[in-house]
Amino acid sequence: FFRVILPEILPALIAGVTMSFARGLGEYDYASATSIALIMLMIAFVILFINAILQSRTSKIVSGRKIR
Repeated sequence: FFRVILPEILPALIAGVTMSFARGLGEYDYASATSIALIMLMIAFVILFINAILQSRTSKIVSGRKIR
């Protein structure tokens, strides 16, 4: 379970916990839920940006081109 199934479902599990936390918070305190949602959105953009840079560098290394 810990070597096969859990690594496959871990990203979906983390996303589900995060969304349920934000949803639960949003039902009681809209101002706090909005601020947490904006922070989570900024973190997601940063992670996607870093991922794009890493994929670009990796594809350049694999294809044999120089990295600037």
